Amino acid sequence: MEIITYSILQGKKTSDEYYERIEQFTIDVCDKICSDALHYIHQYRQYVQQSCPEKSMPELIIYLEYLIIGVLWNTYVERAVTLPKLPGRMLHSMVNIRKKRRWKGIMDFFRGILGTVFLSKRSSPHKPSYTLENFIQLNQWLKASGEFRFIVDRLEIWSVFMQTLSAKEVKKLLKDASDLGLWFDTKSEQTLGVYTPNVNQFIKENDKKMIWQEHRIFCTRRRVEYHLNMVGAQIMNKAFREGFLKTKEKRVLLPICMRGKPASECQAKKTHNGFRCTGCTHNCIVHQVTKLGRLHNFKVYIIPHASTAFSNQNVQRGEIGIVGIACVLNLITGGYEAKAIGFEPQCVLLDFCGCQKHWHKKGLMTEINYDVLKKILCY
Repeated sequence: MEIITYSILQGKKTSDEYYERIEQFTIDVCDKICSDALHYIHQYRQYVQQSCPEKSMPELIIYLEYLIIGVLWNTYVERAVTLPKLPGRMLHSMVNIRKKRRWKGIMDFFRGILGTVFLSKRSSPHKPSYTLENFIQLNQWLKASGEFRFIVDRLEIWSVFMQTLSAKEVKKLLKDASDLGLWFDTKSEQTLGVYTPNVNQFIKENDKKMIWQEHRIFCTRRRVEYHLNMVGAQIMNKAFREGFLKTKEKRVLLPICMRGKPASECQAKKTHNGFRCTGCTHNCIVHQVTKLGRLHNFKVYIIPHASTAFSNQNVQRGEIGIVGIACVLNLITGGYEAKAIGFEPQCVLLDFCGCQKHWHKKGLMTEINYDVLKKILCY
């Protein structure tokens, strides 16, 4: 099987070994955060509970957010400090405008141009200092990129929290988070790197080809970000598990790359919540999951694009549990977005990527671990 950037099958018939490995590694990561940064976690959590309790999250999610700060700081802060304010604001505005589908093509065209010009620049060889100003600038860059929806909302709470600290305390918090990110980069490559063997090669071969294209930032994200999303998915599943189990209705959201036929031949019917499979192809994975849903009383929807997964949704908080099936780089943002809207989320990672828009010229039919899906749904 062709591996484009990642595959959790590693040449095997199932991804069972991956799920065993990621479970243990996630425990190790949380232990490391607890050992090195528990005082920051408790300090931040206490601040949120007192100042904005409606935005509080389980402690495990705060562990994840602290790790996100370290990884994204190391990855993007050098680009962020070079981003002028006006182009940054324009790019962020375009992200919001493109949510209106009729403007998407135009906005993507101009975002591709501005993004290539302003989002890829790096600063001088000197590393940016660990200051609140640079952390805010990092968040502005993440907003402008359009690839970190809902993560930036959480990081903005951290930036407000940091305003209650002295400059010395902020410096130590960011330095320690950066050090954690460096540790995670090394350890995750040792543990999970076998599942992301072609990320660097894909970037090398396609970076210049994607100049002026809107999805360039998304498709050239580093291996450590793949590993961050793998661990993040495990943490989110555990943190949100209890809420998911209490919901009355369960839904499974599938990406279009799991269909057995191209869009021109697929006979799925459009509904308010997504497309519903009509069973036109017996060996289609979407059809197989849909049959499982009929048997175990959960609904299955095909979602055309990650950015539209929760559009036009009116959800009573805590009523609907969803299992999002997604490419690795969409896992954390998807979990945050689902939770913000009112869903109780869980997720399953696609065994490999293959969508035609981002990864493969012709598109590959992607797969999942059915046993993991069944376990999440308690079957």
